[in-house]
Amino acid sequence: MPQPEPIQGFPKPLFTDSPNVPTNLSDMYDFLLSRAIPRFPLGTSQRDAALPSPVDGMECVTGTGTATTFWKRKNGAWVASTETVTVAASDFFAPASGLTIASGSVEVIGGKSLSWQLQLTNSGGPSLTSGSQSVVLGSVKAPYMPRTYYAPFTGWPGSGFVSGLVQAGTGETRARWSDAAHSTPTFVIGGGWPI
Repeated sequence: MPQPEPIQGFPKPLFTDSPNVPTNLSDMYDFLLSRAIPRFPLGTSQRDAALPSPVDGMECVTGTGTATTFWKRKNGAWVASTETVTVAASDFFAPASGLTIASGSVEVIGGKSLSWQLQLTNSGGPSLTSGSQSVVLGSVKAPYMPRTYYAPFTGWPGSGFVSGLVQAGTGETRARWSDAAHSTPTFVIGGGWPI
């Protein structure tokens, strides 16, 4: 009769047990699976279907690529890792015609939210006349778009102040301007939202 190993409780067979390799291997597999870090590339719904009764202390990984998230079961809930991953600005944002990314900082925090700042150099892109107007600066790429409606951002075009919105679904990034004219402004913008 297998006896529990004292540290983790692994059902270790004894030499005096009758040989039963398939059962012993199955027991070993089931036990090790409960202690392993399984991968669920299709996301949390795949994880929840495969692990209907998780226990505290279990760990797993969901998603692929930049959406990869490490999870730990704690106090009866899955808690995402607080790991911060840096994303290349060019993978995050596609500037409008006449604008280029001069510098940028984009971080995904725990696979659940992001924080970003970009400087866009203008060489034939939008000019800003005086008075209230709206200009498209480019678009945020998937999978970094906001999940619902619009996400606000703030910034400035060298002087003055711009505010704007990033549209969910398309990632269109539009700035609103209501100050003096600028022929070729350099935009510095930034924000953050859940993803």
